[in-house]
Amino acid sequence: MDIYLTKDEMIEVILETLRKNNLKDAYVLLVISRGIGDLGLDSRKCEKPSVIVIAQGWGAMYGNLYEAGITGVSVSVRRNAPDFLSPNIKSLNYLNNILAKIEANEKGGDEAIFLDQNGFVCEGSADNIFVVKNDKVYTPLTISNLKGITKSTVVEVLVQMGYEIIEANLGLFDLYTADEIFVTGTLVERLIGDGKPGPLTRKLARGFKEVTENNGTPIYS
Repeated sequence: MDIYLTKDEMIEVILETLRKNNLKDAYVLLVISRGIGDLGLDSRKCEKPSVIVIAQGWGAMYGNLYEAGITGVSVSVRRNAPDFLSPNIKSLNYLNNILAKIEANEKGGDEAIFLDQNGFVCEGSADNIFVVKNDKVYTPLTISNLKGITKSTVVEVLVQMGYEIIEANLGLFDLYTADEIFVTGTLVERLIGDGKPGPLTRKLARGFKEVTENNGTPIYS
């Protein structure tokens, strides 16, 4: 898509939305579609992309479970294969994620753990997964999951803290035997451990909070 706004102009549109709604701590959802067209599937019929900014105040996604930890369960629903519909694409097609979340709910879990068609761990229904083992941090290969913005920031924080980040194929055994597990996502905001958050997870949460509070574009001058 040929988006008609520059990066700086897009930032200003987002800031204007926050200001008009008198928001400071908020969840911002930026939606860009191909624009107005007909009922067919030919994207060339859409002359100009539509830009929609949704902003609203948002509390912690998992409530008091940030201190107690969440229950993650593996599900039979497999993550979309990269050669079918790439998980790297940030789209509004959440059917795969919703089906996994429904199964997790039925099993009594707080979050679903996706596997790919080969049985390797991908991600949660709405978050990226990290595994801590012997002071090393592992995360699934990005070909099978969304390249999350929060994930990228967390990786930067971990590197600054001196930790080695290893992208690798992970199985359920790696989750069962991990020292800690945490997940990251825009709505998740903070980091969640396996059972109660472990020492690295707590340390990383403090580092991540510091970064998000002291970096970025000011909303109000």
